Amino acid sequence: MKITASTLDNFSKEEKSDIISRIKYLRKNLFGLTQKDFARKLKVTQSYISMLEAGEKPLTMSVVEKLIYDQNVNPKWLLYGSSEKCFSNKGSIKTEAEEFIDWYNSLPAYEQIKLAKAVRELSDVLKNYPPGS
Repeated sequence: MKITASTLDNFSKEEKSDIISRIKYLRKNLFGLTQKDFARKLKVTQSYISMLEAGEKPLTMSVVEKLIYDQNVNPKWLLYGSSEKCFSNKGSIKTEAEEFIDWYNSLPAYEQIKLAKAVRELSDVLKNYPPGS
């Protein structure tokens, strides 16, 4: 299914409201995330998610694309509610390294520093393994 910049323009106000309801369902029931964590995952602000869910902000194509391409949400389910499957069968577009980097970047700075130090120490140990090599 091809998603274009004008895709959302073809939906009525009620259809857009249905899409937003499915997004809220995804956030709460499938991802189990707070608005803040969901916003971080989509690289938007928490206030945007709050206002989107309350019907005070419009749904953007950027959010739709992030859900479909980055989070592997089935576009037919998201846009039309017409598929039983919420997620696409295709493999995730993101690599494990990209997912790790996203997770690492979501940590507070002090935790990033502690983790980086631990990885450096582990790397130093592994350079000398096995002992005497």
